[in-house]
Amino acid sequence: MKTLYHISFNSNLEGIWEPMIPAGSTINKTELSEPDIPRISLSPTIEECFKAIYPNVSKYFKIENYPYMEFYVYSPVLTGKERIWTPSYLTSNKLVHDAHETNEYCILVPTYMKLVKKVKILNTKHSPDQFYHPFNDKSIPLKYLCPKIIIVKEIKMDKISMESSKEKSWDPTFGPSFTPEEMLRKGVFEGKYINNIKGIPASWKSIDKVLGPKDEPDETINYHKVKSRQPLSAWKENGWIKTDKNGWFEWYIHYFNGRRLGEEDKWQIGRWRSFVARHQGQVSAKCTLSDDKCNTRQRQGLLQWGWDSHEKWSDEQVSKNAKAIAKKAGVPLEELKVSKESITLPIYANW
Repeated sequence: MKTLYHISFNSNLEGIWEPMIPAGSTINKTELSEPDIPRISLSPTIEECFKAIYPNVSKYFKIENYPYMEFYVYSPVLTGKERIWTPSYLTSNKLVHDAHETNEYCILVPTYMKLVKKVKILNTKHSPDQFYHPFNDKSIPLKYLCPKIIIVKEIKMDKISMESSKEKSWDPTFGPSFTPEEMLRKGVFEGKYINNIKGIPASWKSIDKVLGPKDEPDETINYHKVKSRQPLSAWKENGWIKTDKNGWFEWYIHYFNGRRLGEEDKWQIGRWRSFVARHQGQVSAKCTLSDDKCNTRQRQGLLQWGWDSHEKWSDEQVSKNAKAIAKKAGVPLEELKVSKESITLPIYANW
């Protein structure tokens, strides 16, 4: 079997991937819609991978004029027992309309995906256009695919290992009240957050308050029975999205599981401290802490940032929580080094 690749903006996906239905394939059905079949899509070259996802990312080149996009490249570790659909099968059975151009292969079983490299793909929006006949059927009018010229350059990658969690320490200034799993069990994000996140324990998807990919968000699942979050589009517009494309909670999941990102971790912890200090301060000023009916939307928001709104915000409480949460994560608490220059109040930065 030839080497296959999958490209992603995310650097933290190494591990066993569960086949998934591609985002958007279940809406706006047309004769060119792809089947609602969970799968892992791959191609033999990075250029072909980019062709396959170009409709989803073209705005970054065409509209926002990015000079390039960076991707992390994953490759499956095959055992020879996988069930795989080939490009010819996908084309002849009219399952994927551009498979003959992207050379798409589909793996239909859980598969270990290894992070192998990082690349940048240059903006070639002014190159000639590439067109194709869907399903390689000349009776179907030509359809635009992508720029004909695709330039890929490999860049140096500082590999992030998900296997070294036991060697990592926990930042003592980061003290959520709950682990990610405890948050999910209490009821957060209308039950829908983790559907598209890879590298999480499969058991989390069977939690009562976690809905499936085809289910609609349900705010009654939330602990406080109200919706309390902005759409992901607002996070993107405000620059609050970095490595983890689903936002802060995805970052927290991977931090708890042992991944470390250096300066980005400090930035995320700073956002957490700013958000919780401000909102818990408002709840404490207005409400009796035990009264769950007071400021329910704000309390739900705090829960979705891992904080128990029955607790007052203080450095002592954060320190107490940090010790407990580090123990649950199975990592040591980092030694807190304090100098006169480092003593500051929480910074209310963008989050």
